[in-house]
This record gives sequence, C-alpha cells and structure tokens, in this order.
Amino acid sequence: MAAGDENTPRDLSDVRFVTITGPKLDRAAPPDVPEAGGMVLTSAIVPELVDCEAAALPCVVNEAGAFAASGVHVAKQLADLSGATDDLVRLAVALTTTLTSANHSQGSAATIGALRPAETLPPGVEDPWTGPHTVSTLRLPAALRRIPTHAIRLKRRLLRRKSPKINLVAFFLLFVCVLVAFARVTSDRLTPFNWFLSVVWSVYAPLIVIGLIGAVFLRTQQRRGRKASANDASEVPMTSGTGIVVRMRRNKPLRSEYKGRSNHLLVVTVPTLLANGNLPALERVLLSLLLNLPEYFDRFHVDVITEGNVDLRPLQEWIKSCGRMAEPIRIVNVPFEYSTPLGARFKTRANQFAMEARREAGENTEDCYVYHLDDDTHIGRDTAASLAEFIELDGDRFYLAQGILTFPHELTTSKFCRLADSIRPADDLTRFAFFTGMLGTPLGGLHGEHLVIRADIEDEIGWDFPDTVIEDAYFAIQFATKYPKRSTTLNSYSYGASPASVRDLLRQRRRWIEGLLRLAFNRRLPLVPKLPLLYSIFTWSLAPFQFVGLALLISYASGMDNTSPVSPVFLPLWAISLAGVFWFYIEGLKVNLSASDRPRPHLLLAVVIIPAIYVITLIETLGVMMGIVRFMGFGSQKVSEVITKPI
Repeated sequence: MAAGDENTPRDLSDVRFVTITGPKLDRAAPPDVPEAGGMVLTSAIVPELVDCEAAALPCVVNEAGAFAASGVHVAKQLADLSGATDDLVRLAVALTTTLTSANHSQGSAATIGALRPAETLPPGVEDPWTGPHTVSTLRLPAALRRIPTHAIRLKRRLLRRKSPKINLVAFFLLFVCVLVAFARVTSDRLTPFNWFLSVVWSVYAPLIVIGLIGAVFLRTQQRRGRKASANDASEVPMTSGTGIVVRMRRNKPLRSEYKGRSNHLLVVTVPTLLANGNLPALERVLLSLLLNLPEYFDRFHVDVITEGNVDLRPLQEWIKSCGRMAEPIRIVNVPFEYSTPLGARFKTRANQFAMEARREAGENTEDCYVYHLDDDTHIGRDTAASLAEFIELDGDRFYLAQGILTFPHELTTSKFCRLADSIRPADDLTRFAFFTGMLGTPLGGLHGEHLVIRADIEDEIGWDFPDTVIEDAYFAIQFATKYPKRSTTLNSYSYGASPASVRDLLRQRRRWIEGLLRLAFNRRLPLVPKLPLLYSIFTWSLAPFQFVGLALLISYASGMDNTSPVSPVFLPLWAISLAGVFWFYIEGLKVNLSASDRPRPHLLLAVVIIPAIYVITLIETLGVMMGIVRFMGFGSQKVSEVITKPI
C-alpha cells in the first residue's frame, strides 16, 4: 500500500473476520522468562478473556491448486487493519510461493535451488533464500522444505502418491501360502513343547481377526458414496445442518477432502520438554499448524506446554521471527511446584495443568475442541480438513476421534526404525478402527497424538491419573466407561518421526510395555472395559515366547527336531497369526511410504520387509523384556524420557 493511501478507507467486503480468544496474562512475569513472542500462561492466570478481531486474507488459489497468498493478523480497530497487514502479506506471499514452487520430484538433494520461487516475486518482497533473516523473511525448517505437499497441495496427482487402499486380497494370499507351508511340517508328536507352541503361536489369531474386521469397516467407509462424490466439484460442502442420514452415509476417504469450514474454537496442545536438538522438529510442527488450520478454522490457537524452569528463549525467538503469523501460539508453562490431587506425573501432569488453564479461561465448553499432538508430529492439509469434517459433520454424535499415525521415512535417519514403525499405522487401520471406529468405544486404547476431544468432555474426565506413563490408555478406559459408542475415526494422517536409533526404539517400547502392565494391574480401573486392552497386553507380553528364534533354540538344545502343532486344528490359527503379522507390516509400510517425501514403489520393500520382520521382532521382544523387568521393580522412570527427534 502506498504511503499516500494510509488514511484512505479500504473496501473490507473481501475480508473475513474471525475471533481468536485467549486468556489475559499477568504481566508480572518471572524475571527468568523473557517476554518475546508467544504468550506465557503461568499459575497466575486471570480468567478474563481478550477478544480481538483477526482478519484473514482469503486464500487465492491459482490454476495449480496452490495458495498464492494467505495470512492472519490481529488488530483491535479496523482503522489499523490496512497498515498492520503489509508486512504479513510480504511474509505470506514469500512463504507460500516458495513452498509451492518446490521441485518435489528432485527430493531433498536439490535444496536451495529447487525451492527458489519459479515466478517473479511482487515488488518489495525480498527473496527468502537470498535476503537477510528478518521478522518478515521466515526461514523454514529444513524438514518442512522437504515435504511441502504436506502443508500445501500442489499438483497432487503428480507429486504425491494417492492414499493406498487396504488390500485384503494380499492377506488371503499370504494366509494360503503360510497354511500350505505349515501343513508340510505337521506330525503327531505330543510333547509338552509341541503343546506350548500350539497355544502360544495361536493366541495372536483373535487379534488378527479383530484387525481384519476393522479394515473391512474402513474400506466400507471409503467405498460408500464414492460414485456420487466423484462429480461433486461444484457441490456445496456438507455442514452440521445437513441431514444426519446423509452425513452418516457420506464417503470418507483415507485422507479427508472436506472443503467446508468450522466456526468452533480449536485448541491444539503440543507438550514438549524443549530438549536439546528437538527444536527443529517442534518448529516443523508449529509451522504446519499455522499453514493449514486457517484454511478450515475461523478460531484456533496452539498451546505449547512446557514444564518447570526450561529455557524458553530459543522457542520465543523463533515465534518472534514468524511475526504476526504466530499470534495463535501460546506458551503454557507448568510450574515446578504444581501437583495434582492424585499425583499425576510427566506428560499426564502437564495435560492436567493445561486443561485447568483452559478451564479458567472459559474454553472448556461444548463449543471448543482440543486436538492433541506430539512435538515431533506435524499435520497436513488432510489433517486440518478431517478435524473440521469431524467437528461439523460428526460432532453432534461423537465426542472423540482418532486418526492414522504415519511416519515419513525422511524424518528419521535410522532405516531400521523406519521399517519397525510400519506396524503403527497398520494398527490404526485395523485394531483401532474396530474399537474406536466400528464399535464407537475405544476399548483397545488410544494414541496420545492425532486425537481430538470435545473440551467439556475432556474436562469432565481429566488427566489426573497416578503412576502412569501411558495416560492415553487410562483416558481411553475412562471414556469408554462414561461414553460408550461416542468415538469415531479421523480420516486423515498425522506425520510423525520414528526414533532416531535402535536404542531410542528400545526405550520407547520399554516405556509402553511397563505402562501397559501397570494399567493391567491397576485396581482403580473397572475390569470389564479393560478386558480387550488386557488381551492386547497379554499377547504383546508373550512376544519373547512367540519369537521363532527362541523356539528353534529350545528345539536344538533339547534334541527335539519337531516344532509342529499337536493337531491340524491349530494350523489355521498359526497361519492367521503369521500371515496377519506379515500383512500388518506390509500395509503399514504402504501408508508410511505414501506419506513420505518421495514415495517409492512399495512392492520391492514389501518383499524385503518379510525377512526383516524376524529381526524387528527380536528387537521388539527385547524391548518387551526390558519393560517387564522394569515393571517387576528393577529400576523405575524418575524423569520424563526424551526420545531424540532432530528432524
């Protein structure tokens, strides 16, 4: 805007106003906490609300389907609107133009040159790759540069693999092959060892069947209404006013393509310890939220939850460098002296404090939803779309939804951990889809991330769970008890990082199994809702005895050259179990590859991962044994464990 036009009234008919609401802070902040960027919520919270008008420039979409301009600014008076947007427009245009002009096919190797804007920047806009690093010239985290299509869709059909279909035929082919192989080794030996193997290698079969039913449920959601939705480009998006039958029968692809908006307040919580080396991952997460949420939400803010006397300066400096784009970010600091009535610790304690802070701010209402993320898991356009879709189209029937965790391969340096985490999205496509989606009751547990809950329901249940490191599973049981048939699935991905080393992978699995065992023996929780989760814990705890290497070792040491079942009746159960494990890893690998920077054909890796499963199982078994040892009292977790996620 020219200098001479500063006082000229501006046509505001194309400006959409939203309200960002947040608690007012006590400005007498501790002297060791610098006041630079973001908002710091401490125990001294004034329960007054500050309502400010935020004007968001409408997204201008070019022929390639990319954003040409996007921004959010905050102003108390409309008279200040024109002057306050100039620097934000320069930042947003440079940022989005840089992202969408990336030559995705060349991958991360073509760094600066590939990401340089292909079109001439508007007058007065500095090149973000050559200009100085100022407030109006944001330097993107390296990881987000490598995965631009997660934030902005640009020629999706060319740059990004379509969402993979759940291939049930592959399971049945694997089942037949495994069954034929097992049938050739059947004998009539009835030793105790054969009885042991017959039972232990069959106990996993019911879990595989549950997973198959969940996968069929998701496939049904993807297929229904598909023909009707194929030609609905000009159709008005569904809203909460659309008939409930129509909403229930709508097509739900694996990654949401919802085009509507939500006026509900969305609060995103991102707990972090701000450990050394993890700040780049946190920046990637926050920037993905700031890029994607404004397209679907009129009101949102992001709460970064920290604990104690952690050094906030690096984070606050980064927030300040983002300028007004980062206005929705608030820093919620949990005081060192804070404690809960039941003595919650670690992340559970932090979640409880943040929930109480929102309660004092008046945000824990049925009009607000809380979306939980980890500090290494960013979102994509499909994630933001699915959140709006759930709130607008399913919010009157469900109070909680959980999506699919994916682990792009470029976010970890460990090739082994990439393959090992193939099982995690497969779990979402199968077991979690059955309990959380089909039954509408999260009896199989929940993730602590990519999870959205209505704020008043979360406030009612709370996070004050004593002596646990798996607060998500505790919350799942409490929710299932109070609100059966009130949960569903989010049809979207979240994009997280696998552990950076096998050592970190072992620590992660050790913490999970220890927490699950403590939950299993916790008498505070009712038994019946725990039964499905107890079965899952039981099968996982048997991993050391199910390991084929151990069976062969015992067979060799004892001189028994036969490991066949005691009866042919067990053969189908063995085949279901083994084929199911193979299929889970293959399907999960397909999902992770589809979420990665440069998706590769999964057929070759699917063949490679089958023998690799035996090595992965060995490491997973070791992690289970470490968790069992810690559960039995040999060592305990004293502080929050940090799994390094440097990307």
